[in-house]
Amino acid sequence: MRFGPITFSLFIHLQATSNEEIRIMRVEPLINGFIFPNLTYLAISSCNKVSCLFSPSTSTSFVRLVELDISGCREIEEIVSTEETQGNVTKIVFHSLQRLKLENLPKLKAFCQGSYGFDFPSLHEVLVKNCHMMETFSHEPSYSPKLEGVIMEIGSITKNMWMGDLNATVPLCKGLVSNILIPYPFLCVCCEYI
Repeated sequence: MRFGPITFSLFIHLQATSNEEIRIMRVEPLINGFIFPNLTYLAISSCNKVSCLFSPSTSTSFVRLVELDISGCREIEEIVSTEETQGNVTKIVFHSLQRLKLENLPKLKAFCQGSYGFDFPSLHEVLVKNCHMMETFSHEPSYSPKLEGVIMEIGSITKNMWMGDLNATVPLCKGLVSNILIPYPFLCVCCEYI
């Protein structure tokens, strides 16, 4: 008897308890060298000892990934790592990705800081929530023809923004932060005396 490909979800949750202490910070990708051709949903939460999640070559294996949800990872600086240990990847295509959620990632600077182009032909929903340090989506062009806006949330402020592409839209998140942190001019003066 032969079975077809199995479609499955993967949820990664790593959290140290109060009795445990993790001393080593991972600088290499959390998921590196694995191939996930049938993965449809990936949620990563509370991975507080990693600075990046995927290598570029692993990212290319997510051909059926529909939803990517990353939240509460305090040390994440990028989702796809800058450095590639093997292979010659220049463009990463997430063929089936429809929803991307980046939430409560205080050190996230970009989806990828490397020189990789990104294609998201099916992407139509992006949520960026409390990612205060995000400077850009990626340093190379990204293609997302179905995307018409990015929902950005900082604290209690929610805005649906679109400047034509992800790289032009994501930096607006920093503008939301400055509006929240300095709503009144006198607040800065008071902070100097504390």
